[in-house]
Amino acid sequence: MRNGAIDLGQAARMRALTTALQVRHVGVQHHRLDVICDFSENLPPHWPATEPLGRTDAELYNADLAERLTALRVDVLSDQLARTTEVHCQNSGRARTFEVAMSPDIDGEGALVGLISTITDITVEREREHAIANLLREVSHRSRNLLAIVQSIAMQTGTHSGSMQDFLDKFRGRLQALAGTQDLVTDTNWRGALLRDLVIGQISRLGSGSNSISLKGDDVMLGPNAALHVGLALHELATNAVLHGALSTDPVGTVAITARLLPRPSAFETLELVWTERNPGPRPSAGHRPRRFGMLILDRIVPDAVGGSAEFSIDKDQVRYRLSIPADQIAS
Repeated sequence: MRNGAIDLGQAARMRALTTALQVRHVGVQHHRLDVICDFSENLPPHWPATEPLGRTDAELYNADLAERLTALRVDVLSDQLARTTEVHCQNSGRARTFEVAMSPDIDGEGALVGLISTITDITVEREREHAIANLLREVSHRSRNLLAIVQSIAMQTGTHSGSMQDFLDKFRGRLQALAGTQDLVTDTNWRGALLRDLVIGQISRLGSGSNSISLKGDDVMLGPNAALHVGLALHELATNAVLHGALSTDPVGTVAITARLLPRPSAFETLELVWTERNPGPRPSAGHRPRRFGMLILDRIVPDAVGGSAEFSIDKDQVRYRLSIPADQIAS
């Protein structure tokens, strides 16, 4: 007994070590001073050599891998310093990554008698790291795009505002519209946002006015870029309706939003989003048109950002905005 531990005997210790290696999926090899393998246990299932005993690296692996492993073994035996490398190979059509750690094997008298290698399949770990790196790059890219949008909105809102309070009110509303859409995009792991969720999120800020808005048609998943810009367009339309349009009258008018996927000769569908305000009062006038930067958002910024087209019109008893969104802006 040592430090209160029970001496299990050599066989029991070997079973315990073997079990630990199997649980952790770690293979162990021993090589003699002439770098011939004389012990191999629990090799990972996809390791490229299955019967290494009594053989050299040159007899087991392709020329490049054999040369690299042999050189590493020679270096470990030469200076008696541990080394680690990664081995990449293809197995059943999938790229595999293994970590090979080599250490000198020194006996009880201090003599070098060979080297011990451990082989671990770290494919899943490396794939996870790669996925995280890609995600971080994507987050960085999208963050830069979002900051560019915010900067543009701030500059243009400031240019077209009559006072500091006017700027703060407009900029705050547009920033909240972007933030709400960004939450929807994040909730779908950056796939985008469902059109219905996008509409509900933007019109919910209108309070009681939202009861006069209806949505019909195809509920598609818009990609992140389209979602951000369509959300901004909906905010401008809703704000204008409350301040100057159908939702500013007494009795209040109505707003109908329709979304249709339209086939095109190219076989790719286009989403047509239409906002229609109907006012029970006097005929709509030019005052119903969103002012300055709001009109720029609807007429140019949003359609240009999604690669589509837009049209704003005032006709008889209604105000109408149509936005065409191409298929590449719709998430699959």
